[in-house]
Amino acid sequence: MDALEEAYSINGPRDRRHRIEHLETVTEANVRRLARLGVVASMQPVHADPSIQENWQSMLGDHRTERAYPWTEFTAAGATLALSSDAPTAPHHPLPNMYVAATRRSALDPALPANLPGYALDLADALCHATRDAAYSCRAENQQGRIAVGDFADFTVLDANPLAAEPAELLTNHARLTVVGGRVAYRTAAHELVSAKK
Repeated sequence: MDALEEAYSINGPRDRRHRIEHLETVTEANVRRLARLGVVASMQPVHADPSIQENWQSMLGDHRTERAYPWTEFTAAGATLALSSDAPTAPHHPLPNMYVAATRRSALDPALPANLPGYALDLADALCHATRDAAYSCRAENQQGRIAVGDFADFTVLDANPLAAEPAELLTNHARLTVVGGRVAYRTAAHELVSAKK
């Protein structure tokens, strides 16, 4: 951050879109600094899953664990927050990842208590961070990350609208249709699609 700030002071404002990947714990001052410098906070909700927090917290062993993955602070400060799944190394697919983002609960063991629930995102905001903001972080916002005329037609149709359901339904929701670049990449059998509509 110091190096970026120095470069900015020398070279002036530019559309750089630097990104800090796997950002996990950060001070409030540095959250504001990220926003001011336009640095993207790239975070993976799977890493906040309570089922793996005991090991993570013991490795840090200090007060930093109290500020783990402060997603809401980034949005409040006006920073760009790009969420991703950390595939293929992490265990969660996109929907369970969004469940963790919206609840701070475990997708592996939902019975566990939430991990710092005050940092949970509204599900609609989490989806925007995983689509629109992730595309922006890669300079792809004019082609990806939203449904718009002229953009790539990349989208998935699910069993149920996750925004109209309880977050827990993200753990059982399934893709019925996936379109990539305007072409069908996956489709359930026709009789399953009819059953889903009923």
